[in-house]
Amino acid sequence: SMGERMAQARQDSNASAKVVRGLSGSDSAQLDNVLQALDQLPVIRGQVDKLGISSTESGVRYTEIIQALMGYTHSLEATINNATIVHALNALNQFIEMKERAGRERVVLGLVFSQDRFDETLLSRFSRNLGEFSA
Repeated sequence: SMGERMAQARQDSNASAKVVRGLSGSDSAQLDNVLQALDQLPVIRGQVDKLGISSTESGVRYTEIIQALMGYTHSLEATINNATIVHALNALNQFIEMKERAGRERVVLGLVFSQDRFDETLLSRFSRNLGEFSA
């Protein structure tokens, strides 16, 4: 069921967050941003579970966490001197960005179908996301 898959996905992300917290011995502002973003995850989940925030707001908050994670992987790419690792990180970063844009597209189109209309705000978000995807 969807509830079981959601519970498993949350367990998996909690395990991943625990690994990231284990990296906190390094002195990195980007990693600090990631840890602060991850601290918001239980709050967001609680609000989503109680339907305490709109789907748009939850999308914005999850996107902020994802952007913090992406900022960290980009900062790693900028600090590595090994060309092979830099190319691998660059490919990873491009894949992550593409997956995030695809996720945003799913959210926007889900809102369109649930509202049964494509209003100006959603069209703008969709177009902006498509432009990022095409760039």
